[in-house]
Amino acid sequence: MDDAGSSEAFPPALLITGGRVFTPFDAFSPGEVLIRDGKIAAVGKDLSAETPADARRMYAKGLTVAPGFIDLHTQGGCGYDIWMGTREALEGWSRCQARHGVTSFMLTTGYKTAGYDFLTSHLDCAAVAAKPIGVYLESPFCSMEKRGGISEERVGPVSLKLLDEIQSTLDGHLHMMLVAPEREGGVEMIAELDRRGIVPAIGHTNCTYEQAKAAVDAGATHVTHCFNAMRAFHQRDPGSLPLVLTDDRVDIELICDGFHIHPAVIRLAVQLKGTGLTSVVTDNMRVAGMPEGDYTFERMGRTLTVQGGVPRLADGTIAGSTLTMNRALGNVIDFTGLPLKDALVMLTSSPAKAVRLGDRKGELRPGFDADLVLFDENFTVHSTIVEGKTVYVKDAG
Repeated sequence: MDDAGSSEAFPPALLITGGRVFTPFDAFSPGEVLIRDGKIAAVGKDLSAETPADARRMYAKGLTVAPGFIDLHTQGGCGYDIWMGTREALEGWSRCQARHGVTSFMLTTGYKTAGYDFLTSHLDCAAVAAKPIGVYLESPFCSMEKRGGISEERVGPVSLKLLDEIQSTLDGHLHMMLVAPEREGGVEMIAELDRRGIVPAIGHTNCTYEQAKAAVDAGATHVTHCFNAMRAFHQRDPGSLPLVLTDDRVDIELICDGFHIHPAVIRLAVQLKGTGLTSVVTDNMRVAGMPEGDYTFERMGRTLTVQGGVPRLADGTIAGSTLTMNRALGNVIDFTGLPLKDALVMLTSSPAKAVRLGDRKGELRPGFDADLVLFDENFTVHSTIVEGKTVYVKDAG
């Protein structure tokens, strides 16, 4: 493969040729992708007529070429996270994402976490490989009862004053925010977030069906890790699940590690929502990609134990995951029986649309950002390209 390990921008034209190409809605096997100036210029079976004579070539025989993965819910990986509050940590997080095929990701954290203030002034550090879409806050507007791994002190009042403070601190980088609709002022806050151009998400909630409907009516369009940290379904008290699984105004996230949600439930959810309204996420954290064992997070004041691939707090609560997006792709295919072409939609086009970036990311379409991943039949990533630049090549050091 050409350009191994280069951190330099591509020359004006690059042709990726010989691989199995998924846009993801169309497939070409073998196919070609032409990149110019960081954008997709053309996709097809034979692009010889469109390709300049001096174009660089990347040979992808035996590999799948697809849009880069977009992880809407990640808290860290490979020993790095926002809590560390260092440039090295943000750079390491970005490189870890690219290693697993991610080209865009949401910096997921909570209100006043360690490193929270540091993030905005050093956001460029998180863009050395995979690029951050923005910041996604799971607190302070979550439910106290369903806060999961969120510590009690990070749950605050639902107020415009607090929202203004958060937006000021994050300096325009707040892209998505979670609200539990049942909290006093929760539905009104969802409407305000939507008005401000921030994606309103439902999650960490004990809301009823009626409260969930009010939230969607007010503008909520996204459900954070559906099924997890939510009221369980009961035939006489259904909670939010029947609403969010059947209302096409809202899309959902699914953590596809096989531990957070039973595979049969993942299959059911995808059948109900369809791939176009489902985003596969990892909800991974610093321990993703690390050996199993006990980990102490000094700045969090907590200890996690990773056993059998699952990170848990001392009380047994599952706290994030060790999942990576390339493994998640293999899992969701196994769990649902979907073909690769359809499964890819949930890691590319659907998450892009969920965060209002569907006009430039998530597809191999002329004019879209040249974000691509090349992987083999075992879902091992061989190369990751972000806006036309190779940011990861397997075995390149």
